[in-house]
Amino acid sequence: MSAGRDLSILSGVLVLIATFLFSWFIVTDGANTYYAWGVSLVMNIPNLFLNAETLAATYGIHVIGIYLLAVLFILLIISSIFLFVGASFSGSTVIGIIAPLTLVVLVLLGSLGAVPQMFNYLFASWNGIIIIPGLLPLHFNLGIMSIGMWIMLAGGIIGIVSVAFGREKND
Repeated sequence: MSAGRDLSILSGVLVLIATFLFSWFIVTDGANTYYAWGVSLVMNIPNLFLNAETLAATYGIHVIGIYLLAVLFILLIISSIFLFVGASFSGSTVIGIIAPLTLVVLVLLGSLGAVPQMFNYLFASWNGIIIIPGLLPLHFNLGIMSIGMWIMLAGGIIGIVSVAFGREKND
C-alpha cells in the first residue's frame, strides 16, 4: 500500500472514532448535562428537516441555516466512508475531510465566543443521548475543546496530507 492509501484509511478511522465514540462538547443547564456526539446527531437529523422553521425562529437565523447544518451533519456521518474510498481515489478524500474540518472550526469558534452558541442550544434540545453513563460517549476536556474534536481535527489533517501522496495502481 502507498502512503496516501494508508493515511486516508487512518484518517477515516480517526474521524469514525471521533464521531461515534467520543463527545465533541458538553452543554450544561444547571442540573443536566448534554453530550454532543454522533449518535445523538444520527437520531435527531429528521428533526432538523421536520422542524426547520421552528428551530430557525428559536435561534434567530434563516431557515436555510438549519438546512445547511443538516447537510453538514449528514456529510459528517458519511465522511468516514468517503475517507475509506479515498484509499483508491484522492478526490473522495477531499470530499470526506470537508465536513469534519468544518465542524471542528465551528465548534472552535463557538468555544471562543466568535460565533453564536447555536450548537449548544441545538444539542441541548436533543437531550444528548448517553448509552453507558461514564463510558459512551467518552468525554475528556483537553484545552478549550474535547478530545473528540482534537481526534477529528487530527483525522482531517491526516486526510489533507494523504491527498498529497499518490495512490498506486495495482493492475
